[in-house]
Amino acid sequence: MTDLDVPGPIDFVLIEFPGDAVGNELAKEVGDLIDRGTVRLYDIAVVRKGADGSPTVVDLTDPSLAAAEELQRFAGAQSGLLGDQDIADAVAIMDAGSVALMLVYENTWAIPFIKAALDQGGQVIATERIGVQDIIDARIQRRSFLGGTLAVAATGFFGGAALVPTDATASNGRGSR
Repeated sequence: MTDLDVPGPIDFVLIEFPGDAVGNELAKEVGDLIDRGTVRLYDIAVVRKGADGSPTVVDLTDPSLAAAEELQRFAGAQSGLLGDQDIADAVAIMDAGSVALMLVYENTWAIPFIKAALDQGGQVIATERIGVQDIIDARIQRRSFLGGTLAVAATGFFGGAALVPTDATASNGRGSR
């Protein structure tokens, strides 16, 4: 089995910005990840939600985009995984008067270890992504927890994450941090 036969995990991310501009720095970072082969871009879209709630899909070559120069190179990246319903669902959760970058990408960095598992007779039977906001919230709560630490623990393969209090002894086995 070759690396071309093995897909990496594919993710979708929706990043919203207040106002009318996708950050140029974000566009540069996405390009860097693609150039280094860390991810493979399948789909990209920029969506505006007007003050009245009306959606507009923005052409990536539109010069009014702050990141137009960086985003133009991705124009035409459409695998078909991101569809009209996905755009409608995204607009439904966006704030009025905002713009969002929608990306579908493959985590190509994961292909070698998935391939190794498959080559040895293993199979991927479950994957789950813990959302960025869940991690940020856990870190904030961890910093504010007195008398111990909080660890992020899975509540089951499909149940999301939960914060679990632990004492200092359990966290490092020596009784201090």
